Amino acid sequence: MRDAFFDELARTAENDDRIVFLTADHGAQSLDNFQAKFPQRFYNIGIAEQNMVSMAGGLAVKGKIPVVYGIAPFVSLRALEQVTLDVASMDLPVTIVGIGPGFCYSTDGYTHHGLQDVGAMATVPNLSIFNSSDPESTRYFASNIGSDLRPKYVRIEKGQ
Repeated sequence: MRDAFFDELARTAENDDRIVFLTADHGAQSLDNFQAKFPQRFYNIGIAEQNMVSMAGGLAVKGKIPVVYGIAPFVSLRALEQVTLDVASMDLPVTIVGIGPGFCYSTDGYTHHGLQDVGAMATVPNLSIFNSSDPESTRYFASNIGSDLRPKYVRIEKGQ
């Protein structure tokens, strides 16, 4: 499902140069395609999720449509204040993609378990939550990023 999202995002970005991508040092094979096509719109922020979300808010204020990508508990729990204040409170068109909900990253320890992300993100005003159930719904979420300009949190399974 992750590849379905990134492949569709690349297709969507071909027709909308406002779309930019920020990653917290996480990759995916299909994400390499986005980076190759749009190197000026791809930013690897490193393991700095709070800063990444704040940067996305700033880019959105300047007319961009940022997509933020990281492991679910890090882009939700670790960056909850920035999601609330720098994105949702201003109703900015930022899409936060949380990869690996549940126990997808179980071997990496408790810090990587994505069990509280929905509960935390559900408390954020103006933020819509989307949970992928299949590749088709995942592609749909990505295809609407340029037209659905509300703050969003998209949960995607780690597997392809």
